[in-house]
Amino acid sequence: MNIIQENWKEKKLHYHSGFLFENGRFLPFDIINLKLNEQFISKKEIIISPNSVQWAEVFVQESLLLTNNEGKVFVGSGGLGSDGFIALVSNEGKLIWSIFSESTNGFIEVVQKENLIFVESGSGYNYSIPIDNPVNIRRLENKSPFHNNGERTNYKPYPM
Repeated sequence: MNIIQENWKEKKLHYHSGFLFENGRFLPFDIINLKLNEQFISKKEIIISPNSVQWAEVFVQESLLLTNNEGKVFVGSGGLGSDGFIALVSNEGKLIWSIFSESTNGFIEVVQKENLIFVESGSGYNYSIPIDNPVNIRRLENKSPFHNNGERTNYKPYPM
């Protein structure tokens, strides 16, 4: 088992804002401004090794079984309060990709529409994320996929 899967099994993710993939690729990313975080690292991407990144315990707020039954999406918070995460996990429990944010607060809701997942953070940030290519994340300005005229839309989270 690699370092990423070992940490995910203990409900830990990389502590720096960015994308983490099951093959160890990490892409530093500023989720608020939707750009590579050049201040964090001079390279565009790095490969995670046991000592190359800090790990943070994460707490699941919501989960969702994908409509194709090919995995689950988990959203929640990190241990410091301002942290949030989104994780795609296989049916076998292996982390496929995750997004960690040091500045959005925890993600509290998730829903799937076709090949996109929509998430909302406790700070009101809303994003659409392609399941097969999360780096194409888009911020939804002044729109929430979770509310219709002030009412919460119906969706069923996957039970833990």
